[in-house]
Amino acid sequence: MDATSHSRTRWAAIGAVVAITLGAGGMNLARATIGSGERTSFVAITPCRLADTRPAPDTVGTRNTPIGPNGTFTLSAHGSNGLCSSPAIPIGATALSLNVTAIDPTAPTFLTIFPTGATQPLTSNLNPTPGQPPVPNAVTVDVNALGQFNIFNKFGSVNVIVDIVGYYEDHNHNDAYYTKAEVDAMVSPLTNSAAAYTGGDQQVVLTTTETVYRTVSILPPANGKVIVSSGGYIWRSGTGAFIARCSITQTAVLDSASFQYVNKPVGSATEGDVIGGTRGYDVAEGVMFTVNLVCDVFSGAANLSDSWLTAIFAPS
Repeated sequence: MDATSHSRTRWAAIGAVVAITLGAGGMNLARATIGSGERTSFVAITPCRLADTRPAPDTVGTRNTPIGPNGTFTLSAHGSNGLCSSPAIPIGATALSLNVTAIDPTAPTFLTIFPTGATQPLTSNLNPTPGQPPVPNAVTVDVNALGQFNIFNKFGSVNVIVDIVGYYEDHNHNDAYYTKAEVDAMVSPLTNSAAAYTGGDQQVVLTTTETVYRTVSILPPANGKVIVSSGGYIWRSGTGAFIARCSITQTAVLDSASFQYVNKPVGSATEGDVIGGTRGYDVAEGVMFTVNLVCDVFSGAANLSDSWLTAIFAPS
């Protein structure tokens, strides 16, 4: 291996190239970036020259001298800069798609391109050496809130040309895609819901004493409401008239605010009737909620069959 080849190998290895997309001068990481919004979208533009550090008449932008050893060149992209005025780069641009060319390096070196204000990464975007033709490469770089990014040169001096071929911007308008917040809002009632049920085969004789026949409990995972529903079948015991009552309640006695009645006089066409009701309660996160189905026979004689009780929690 000759000295020139050795030098090229050495300096190419200095910057660990995080390379995935193919450019004319090598490979480089290209990625969409996330700014302040939920999503980003890429906008391709007619390529425009942001900077050319060569002396006049080639100069474009604010600099007409090469980047020296350990030197950093800061560029601004938002708005009209260099020859990028039609179109101008909008202030909402969060990243740029660039074509960067290294020209006339005086020593084997590497260039690192990164957002202004960010920690300089241990990577390289270009690895030019003296005597080789201009070295271009495709680069995608984040910009800071002011639209700025840096080009760092390690050794010797080198001129650079920077062309913008597109940009990324926050994509927050209401379209066919949901934002994370929108998805969370839709999923939250499902992931935070809870339910409990008790019921099944049953046949009991109702008495004049108010009695708890079903009990259900639920532990709310958040503040919200519990909707309780009950049901059953009450039917005649014997041939006489009867009045039976049930109630959804948190106590062991009937609650007149939620009475459910079955009233069957003597000679009625049917022997019984379905009984049911629904009641809502405000509940607090982590506080066990318990509710009962309480029934009695107010007059006459009756049976209760197949009663059930369901509690469903929904967050506020």
